[in-house]
Amino acid sequence: MNRILPLLIPIAALAVGAPTVRFNPGATAPNPAQAWSASLDAETNQKYDDALNSVRAFQQGGGDAFLATERLAWLSYLAKDYAKAEQYYSEASRAVPTAMNPLLGLLSTAQAQNDAKKIERAAQSLLHNEPSNYRAQMALAQLHLTAREYQRAASEYRRVLLYYPDDLDATSGLAWSLFYLGNRHDALALFQRILSVSPDYTYAQRGVELASAH
Repeated sequence: MNRILPLLIPIAALAVGAPTVRFNPGATAPNPAQAWSASLDAETNQKYDDALNSVRAFQQGGGDAFLATERLAWLSYLAKDYAKAEQYYSEASRAVPTAMNPLLGLLSTAQAQNDAKKIERAAQSLLHNEPSNYRAQMALAQLHLTAREYQRAASEYRRVLLYYPDDLDATSGLAWSLFYLGNRHDALALFQRILSVSPDYTYAQRGVELASAH
């Protein structure tokens, strides 16, 4: 069961056809709502430079500083400018330390860079604010499974399953952790449980083959 959380607050509707509002420090401050709408439209068309420019115009017009910083981070992430994304998400997190979306953004940015230290740091920050956060727990479990730290991974997947006992990805992760720890019997039972509701789950199919082998 995939629970990928958004990196920004949900947006009910995207503006269509809104003109790009350009940032010009010497010009009259633009209408913030118009600038925000233009940024959404530019993002829809994958014109990330224009979208970023419109967010800066939103700032110039007196738009909310936290929302602007968070959106600058998201757009930088989409543009694969991960250094800027990390900078802006960190700034947003410092502004509102209890906010979850900047921390989720930092986690996604770290994962995009495949940086294990940053992934662990971002995940731990999320868990500090929300001990049962799904994405953070799964990120740590996957990190330790990949690092062949199977005992830690198993413990973390079990923790996920306390809150999400129906989650197939966590069940699969636990099954593989147990398999590599030599507990084929319990691993096989978990793989079979997955296949009972999702017969096409590839990793579980392979797991049954390996766990059943003598």
